[in-house]
Amino acid sequence: MKTPSFPPWVVLHVPHDSMLVPDLVREQFVLSDTDLQSELLRMTDHLTHAIFAEPPLAAAVVRSPVSRLVVDVERFEDDASEPMAERGMGAVYSTTSSSTALRRPLAAAEREALLRDWYRPHHARREAAVADALAAHGQCLVIDCHSFPSEALPYERAEQSARRPDICIGTDAFHTHEWLAESFLAAFEEAGWRGARDRPFSGAIVPASRYRQDARVAAVMVELRRGLYLDEAAGTPLPGFEAFARRVREACVDAVDRAVQAGVLAGAAPALQSRAVLASRGPAVIDPARFDPARHGMPFPPSMQSDVDEAVADAHAGRAESPAAARLAASLGVSDEEEG
Repeated sequence: MKTPSFPPWVVLHVPHDSMLVPDLVREQFVLSDTDLQSELLRMTDHLTHAIFAEPPLAAAVVRSPVSRLVVDVERFEDDASEPMAERGMGAVYSTTSSSTALRRPLAAAEREALLRDWYRPHHARREAAVADALAAHGQCLVIDCHSFPSEALPYERAEQSARRPDICIGTDAFHTHEWLAESFLAAFEEAGWRGARDRPFSGAIVPASRYRQDARVAAVMVELRRGLYLDEAAGTPLPGFEAFARRVREACVDAVDRAVQAGVLAGAAPALQSRAVLASRGPAVIDPARFDPARHGMPFPPSMQSDVDEAVADAHAGRAESPAAARLAASLGVSDEEEG
């Protein structure tokens, strides 16, 4: 059976699957060993590396080596910018999932050491992986790999009786095209799971240097309900775990393929060609309510811009045929030098 494989411009981000607490950090925690183990059990995205990133794939993998209780690499470094800091769960947690004390008060130098040793190196690795993908392929898709408990933890402040989906697809208004989100939802639902968008968690992560600035970087978060694959009381995989993991990888690869076919992602072609594909398919692909030509893909050179404008206008008007779209289709064969 062929192993599902991501394109090489995909970066798999695995921030929360480690349970490692280094000895030098352990003394900061006020919990007993038993209580700390219980907190790690609750807060860890168990086995997400094994699910999303094994066996080794073409995609780059950026994985935090330490528990999120040491540092949470998905929080803003500055507590003033991090909404979860008000719950004691910024980049360096001071409280548990039950809002009780996790750490003793830290000196500024101790907090800085945690950020220096664990937080910033992780962000540097993620920045480098995305930069490498952009340099080699002209685009990057970051898939943020997570899981969530079947029942909400107190810190979530969620409705305890609410039925949780099997799969949560998290999005960002800038970095997640509507069709990218829909591709992931459709792929998982067709694989037999109940999906939801931005529920119970929302958002998708990109490097800070690219955030809301670089439309070549797409992002989506995939959250798995742990009860699908885990004995949540023990933190051990259920029977059939390997088959489950394969189905998840297949659904993710299928979603990426769908987005490439829709022209939202460019496959092996430059992002310029992605927009040419999108425009050339005209009304059959372009949904005026969702497509923003200024946001997605790289700008066309001036010599092609009038055809782009005309093709998009034809799509907005619902015209079945567009000479401008046909001319753009012919442009797919241009060389890198001609693309400008």
